[in-house]
Amino acid sequence: MKIFHLSLSAGFLALTLSGATCAAPILIDFQPTGGTVQSGFVAITSNAATNISGVTFQTTGLFFDRNPGFANAGAFTYEDLLDDFAYTNATAGSPSTAPTITLTMTGLAASTDYDLRIWSGDQFACAGTVWACNVTTTFTTVVGSGAVSSVLFDSSTNPATNNQYSGFGTVMSDGAGAITLNIVGSAPFGQAYTRLNGLSLEQSSVVPLPATLALFGLGLAGLGYQQQRKAVKAA
Repeated sequence: MKIFHLSLSAGFLALTLSGATCAAPILIDFQPTGGTVQSGFVAITSNAATNISGVTFQTTGLFFDRNPGFANAGAFTYEDLLDDFAYTNATAGSPSTAPTITLTMTGLAASTDYDLRIWSGDQFACAGTVWACNVTTTFTTVVGSGAVSSVLFDSSTNPATNNQYSGFGTVMSDGAGAITLNIVGSAPFGQAYTRLNGLSLEQSSVVPLPATLALFGLGLAGLGYQQQRKAVKAA
C-alpha cells in the first residue's frame, strides 16, 4: 500500500502545481477620489503603487471624472467604469498622438500567462471642440511578452455591450513576475487623448505539460501494480 500511496500522490501533486485551477479576476476602476466605483471593481485613485489581491498596480497620468458619461442601456451596464479614468492629452503642437500612460503590474507569478482586458474611452460631446471624436488606443508590452488588441473608440456611440470599448489579450509575465504596458491614444483628425478606464486581470487556464502528464501516469501505473500484486496473492 505504501508504493501505491506515494505514486498516486506524486501524480496528483504535479497536476496541482501546474496551475490547473485559476484565481478569480482582479477588476480595477481608475478614477479620481470620490468617483463612483463600478460594481464589482476596486478603485485606484492615484499614481501611488496599490496592492490588490497580492498584485501591485501603478499607473502614470492624471485622473478625471466625466460623469455623466455613457448611459446604461440594454446589455451595457458599465457606465460607472467608462465615465472616469487616468488620462493624458495631446498638445496643440503634436495633436495626432497623446502622451503615453505606463501601466505596471508586479507580484505576479513568474513567466505565467495572464488574460488581460483594458477599457479605454471617454464620452463627451466633441462637436465644436478640438478633441477627436474617434481615437485608436494601442497597448505595447514593454515588460513581459504577448499583446493586447487595440481599441477603436467613438465618443458619439453608446456602447451596446460592456466590452465594446476594450482591448483583450494574453500577456506573459517576465521571470520576476512583472508586466508593463505603454498605452497610447492616436487620432488622424483633431487632438488625440489617452484614456485608461479600467482593467480585468486573470491567470490563464493552464494545460499540464507532457512531463506532468507522464508523472500523473506513473501514479496510475503504481495503482495498477498494487492491484495486480493483490490479485496474485489472492490466487
